[in-house]
Order: sequence, then structure tokens, then C-alpha cells
Amino acid sequence: MANLFFVHTPLTLLIAQQIIKGEHLDHNLLLLGYPGSNNHYMDIYDLLKNESLWERVVIMPNVAGWASVNRRHLFDSMVTTWRKYKFIKNLILEYGIDTLFLSDMNNNSSKFAAKLFHHQGYRICFFEEGSSHYQMEYHYQKMGKMFNLILSYLIDAFYFLPLFHISYAKYSFWYDLPFSEIPMDIRYSVRPGYYQEKFDKTVIIKDILTDKLKGLVTKEMAGLDCGNLILFLTSPVYEGVSDVSLYIKAFDIYCDRLKGNQSIAIKFHPSETDFVKREMVDVVMRHNNRVKVIGKDMNLPVEIYLQLFRFREVVTYYTSSRFYNGYLFPLVKYTSLMNIYHDLCLKHGYERKENLERLEDFMRLDERIDAEEQSKMEFVGKYIVS
Repeated sequence: MANLFFVHTPLTLLIAQQIIKGEHLDHNLLLLGYPGSNNHYMDIYDLLKNESLWERVVIMPNVAGWASVNRRHLFDSMVTTWRKYKFIKNLILEYGIDTLFLSDMNNNSSKFAAKLFHHQGYRICFFEEGSSHYQMEYHYQKMGKMFNLILSYLIDAFYFLPLFHISYAKYSFWYDLPFSEIPMDIRYSVRPGYYQEKFDKTVIIKDILTDKLKGLVTKEMAGLDCGNLILFLTSPVYEGVSDVSLYIKAFDIYCDRLKGNQSIAIKFHPSETDFVKREMVDVVMRHNNRVKVIGKDMNLPVEIYLQLFRFREVVTYYTSSRFYNGYLFPLVKYTSLMNIYHDLCLKHGYERKENLERLEDFMRLDERIDAEEQSKMEFVGKYIVS
């Protein structure tokens, strides 16, 4: 038995290695890449990777989009998908792979791989890639329904069915493949009890950080009193929703409520712009607070900081780390700025359904997690008192 792991973010590498340890898996191949232009992930992987767990590491830069057939570059994307499929299939045959571990149930390439290789008789496992593991995302399709329907039939007839022997074009051009229809033998989740199908398993997190990584982060945080430190995590939720000024304004309102004289560490999202970085730092200082930006030299997953340090509070708009609170790291207080930002959007006329729907989905998830965390904190409090 041999296993092929598809990994395209630092977090998925951490979870993949925990699964290997927890399940005592041997003969593991790592197909490693990064989304878009995030080639700096390769430096982070070097710190995170436990070489003893991997029989071979294969680099495929755009592994997250290897099967991205799209109408804008239809012919080129079909050719690229076919070539990458042949490359992956050759790896599978060469190493006797019988199980594929895929991350991100919202990723179209992962969904396609699940349908394709399940059809060919391989075992399919899904594992964590952040919040997308817990919430179905819907992508609004351009053009009309009838056009997309006709295009789907044509691409299936002349591409997917002749080459791959499955029908898949409707999920690329018409509508998203629902979670319930993705073939999988096992689904690994860090958050227990969220899914309750027979094939669901919980990943038990243990010490998964290398000594080199611990030393690097500890050196960066030296001299900071984390117990009195507010950790602010940016997350560019404004993209496709509103002007960036409202995104910054929401943080400004939060800082104003602090009444100054606070210590705030900011960890910027990898895709955050230099303009937003300057503005966020300025907001903190304008309200007479102390500020330190962490992760400037290497933007490590925030879960690493939360494993090693206990912060007074974590403030954010929306972050996948919220799902791991009390599981991947010790329980910590989270404060969301989504309600403030959402109200600002409504006040300034950003009311289009397709713009706000995603924010409202995030807010509903936050409410669910809030309730679960409150119950967990009450249980812990009672246990300590007794």
C-alpha cells in the first residue's frame, strides 16, 4: 500500500503529517505546490516538512489548479489538464499508489481528482484545508444557464468522456459539485463532531512542529508579554464586496473601543496589500497603542503561533484558525469584526446579494462556533471548580 498526498498550503502539510503519524502510514509520496504566486510557501515547507515521513517529494507548483478547465483559455487549459493528469497517473503507477489524500473539498481540481480516481478504483481520502473543509462555497457562473448547459454537454462529449471516461464539465461550467456527491472513503477533520458520516475520522493533534521551527518563532516573539498581547489577524474579506476603506474602518472602530495603551501584534494575510499594511499599523498607533508586526520575514500559519503562545485575545474578520480553537491549539478568546464590517457595508450601500451572501455565511458559522466554544469554556470552568 502507498499513499499520494496533494498539498498546496503550509496548513495542509501540517495536517497531512499528523495523519501519517496518527495512522502509522508507510510509503507516502508528497505532491507539493502552492496557489497562484505564493512561491514563498516553498521556504515555509522546508521548515515544516518532516523528511522521515516522505518516501519522495514531487514539486508541482500549481497543484491546486492542475485540473482547471476554464472557458477563458479553453483549449490551453484542456491540454494542460491532460498533461498533468498523465504526470500524476505515471506517479501512481510507478509507486503503486492505492490511496489519494486530497485537501480542500471546495477546490475544483480536488473534486475532479476524487471523481476521476474513484472511478478508476482508487481509495479517496479528504483532509483539512481550513474553513473550506466546513463550508460549501458557491461560485457564480458567468454567461447564461442555457449557454453553460450547452457548453457542458459539448466539453463532456469531446473531452471528458473520450479521455477520462467520466462526465464532469457541468461542475466546471454550470454548478458546483456538492460535498454530498464527492466520492470519499475517509474524511479527516480536526474539529470533532462537525461531520458525522460513517466515513468521518477525527485528526488528533499532537506535537507536530520541528525544533527548528519552534526556535525561529520563539526568537521572533522574544520579549513580548503574550498574555497581555492582542493578536490581530487580517483577512481581505472586502475583495469583491466593498471599498477597502470600510475594511480598515471596521478595525479603526475596534481600536477606538480599546481606549488606548494596549499592545497589539498584527499578522497580515499573505495576500494583503502594502497599502492595507501601512493603514492598519497607522490605525493602531493613532489610537495610542503599541504595535508589532509578526511574520514579516516568513508568513507562517498563525496556528503555529497559537500552539506555542497564549495570547490575551485574537481579533480578526474571518479566519480558518477559528475552526481549530481548542483542537489544533489551546482554547483562546476570539473576537470577530465581521458584524462591524457588515453593518458598514449596508450603511454605505453595498447591498448586492452576491457580495454580502458570503459574509453572512461566515457570520452564521461564527455564531455556531461561538456557541460551541461557550459550552466548552463552561465545561472546563466547572471541571476546574470541582
